[in-house]
Amino acid sequence: MVAVSFAVSALALSLYSLLPLSGLTGASLLGVLAFAMVAGAAALFARTPVIQSQLVAIAPANAAVLLALNGATVFVGQGLGALLGAATISNAGIGALGFSAAALASVGLVAVLTLVPKPVPAAG
Repeated sequence: MVAVSFAVSALALSLYSLLPLSGLTGASLLGVLAFAMVAGAAALFARTPVIQSQLVAIAPANAAVLLALNGATVFVGQGLGALLGAATISNAGIGALGFSAAALASVGLVAVLTLVPKPVPAAG
């Protein structure tokens, strides 16, 4: 689920940079933009509770601390994302912002696929 949400985020974010190149105008442009925004937001909000439940499952006795650290990490990520966005706009222009964000979401996808252990089915 988390990997899928990162993939959807990467695709939605890349649409922001691809839209100006698409030739779409008017209602078509707004429709694709709305779809990208809704898909990206849904992916973000779908992954948050999954990650939080995984953290609580790791150490239920320390759930409050784990969730607080998770929240702090989210805020650090938001700050770093703003920094990356500013650097992208300064160096490559606003048109590259969606690609930069998509690249960052792709890094998250690769991290999930390589670092998160796969669930082992219960013997039964």
